[in-house]
Amino acid sequence: MPKIGPNQPCPCVSQRKYKKCCRPLHTGGHSPTAVALMRSRFSAYALGLTDYIIETTDPNGPQWQADRLRWQSDVSRFSKAYDFVHLAILSHETVEETGTVSFRATLNKGSTAEFLVEKSRFSWVSDRWLYHSGIPLEHP
Repeated sequence: MPKIGPNQPCPCVSQRKYKKCCRPLHTGGHSPTAVALMRSRFSAYALGLTDYIIETTDPNGPQWQADRLRWQSDVSRFSKAYDFVHLAILSHETVEETGTVSFRATLNKGSTAEFLVEKSRFSWVSDRWLYHSGIPLEHP
């Protein structure tokens, strides 16, 4: 997993330094918006922060796994298999306690670029945003 210094550009491609972008969320802060959580989860995958991915997943969503060790292994394997190159937020909306964020992520596996395009759903649970689920979208 890549290491990142606080003054380096954030892996979420926000054009901000890591210390002013995703790091505060990775170190215990709560995301103010569904978009910020989306960005911080992309960065967490890029940095191999498996516990962060698990802790920001809604227990009522389909991604939740009761076997935490297996889940950590699955997330770690996915994070190590790809270089997380770029994140583009295509659209977002928040209605009451539900947020949606459509995005396009560019992931490299070796020299091959792959794209993950999804409309993610986020839930406001216990005063914080959590990832609930995602629907694949057509690659734009």
